[in-house]
Amino acid sequence: MPLYLFRVAARALLALMLGMATTAASAGPLNPPAGPVAPTYKTLGELEPRTPVGSTTTPGDSACLYRITQPGSYYLTGNIIGEAGKHGIIIAADGVTLDLNGFRLIGASDTLNGISMPQFRVNVVIRNGHVLGWGGSGIQSRIDAGRIEGVTACSNGGWGIDNAVSGTFTTHITGCEAIDNAQGGIRGSTVSLIDHCVTRNNGGFGISVGRASIVTGCTSALDIGGISTDLGSTIRGNNIYGARTADGHGIRAIGESNRIEDNHIAFCGGAGIRTEAGNNFIVRNTARSNTPNYNFSGTQVAGPIITGATPIADSISPWANFAW
Repeated sequence: MPLYLFRVAARALLALMLGMATTAASAGPLNPPAGPVAPTYKTLGELEPRTPVGSTTTPGDSACLYRITQPGSYYLTGNIIGEAGKHGIIIAADGVTLDLNGFRLIGASDTLNGISMPQFRVNVVIRNGHVLGWGGSGIQSRIDAGRIEGVTACSNGGWGIDNAVSGTFTTHITGCEAIDNAQGGIRGSTVSLIDHCVTRNNGGFGISVGRASIVTGCTSALDIGGISTDLGSTIRGNNIYGARTADGHGIRAIGESNRIEDNHIAFCGGAGIRTEAGNNFIVRNTARSNTPNYNFSGTQVAGPIITGATPIADSISPWANFAW
């Protein structure tokens, strides 16, 4: 290529590159928008919109290590070790969610309750952790329109989980475990729903509820007694094994109008199912080696009791209870 043609081509290429750079440089506005410059990072409250339980955020007093006094969502950041003469956490507000975050509240013989609620509160949720070794109950709450879920309560001096409230309140206790507690496993008030819980080796009934409650899908093993209810409740689809005393019973119905259905009760020192009033509806239960398998006081609406000596045949009532 002649030299003058090369120079022309070089100048043209340089002009093209300068034009592209100018276009790129002018792509955005040179002046910032009107108004103050705002930060673009997220605050800690936006990253974790909850309050950690601690000495500065939820300070305690002579009665407890930590006290929650405002509605909101709270969480643990580590284990809590109890002190003699004190509760672990007191909830003193409505509208509280307390996430134990997988951590443990660890008590001792001279401590009080792990989580305490001295007064009635609404819209409270306690979840996801362990409460063990407290001198009182693991959780002693007074909740209406709330929930306790995913909590394991072990080796406490009172109940594992105690939400027995006088009056008509509604609470859901689900997916919890109560083991080796001195007074009992899980206690609900009236209009309680207790489902998919496990109790074992407690010093009272594994599960106890008041009126108009539902207990379903639960297991009680080697508690003093299995499941106890007052009246107007449904006890369905539970497994009770080895209630340890003659007065414990697998399922105890104190009042009338309960529906007791599809439960399996075996090897209890007391009756498999015991009613202390008439007019309960009792169908499709199986009972093995209890003392006795069925003990009814009063007239019941119940399916026939089929003993082990009777072959199961198509002619047997679909409402039958079995005993062997």
